Amino acid sequence: MAILASIAVLSLFGYIQKVKTEMCNRNMKQLEKMYNTYLLTEADVEHTNVLFAEYLREYGEEICPNDGDIIYLEGNVQCNLYSNHNKKGDNDVEEEDDGWVPFL
Repeated sequence: MAILASIAVLSLFGYIQKVKTEMCNRNMKQLEKMYNTYLLTEADVEHTNVLFAEYLREYGEEICPNDGDIIYLEGNVQCNLYSNHNKKGDNDVEEEDDGWVPFL
């Protein structure tokens, strides 16, 4: 019984990590869209690290569920913990096989 419980816990832990990764990636993509819109609508404001830090502070929501550092690099919002940022088109959803296999 203990073996089955440990297998279930490991599988659950793997699933939780996958969900957190997906959540962070989706939050980064949303923040990226909002920040790029902000840059376009605010009288041709150019990106700076200070401006992004202020925008991120005002955004006020938790982007990364594991408190990763969020940066804006080469037009993309990125997290230091989850660098698997979706760089496809705006309408694409990251649903491809990422090779993740639960621990058994």
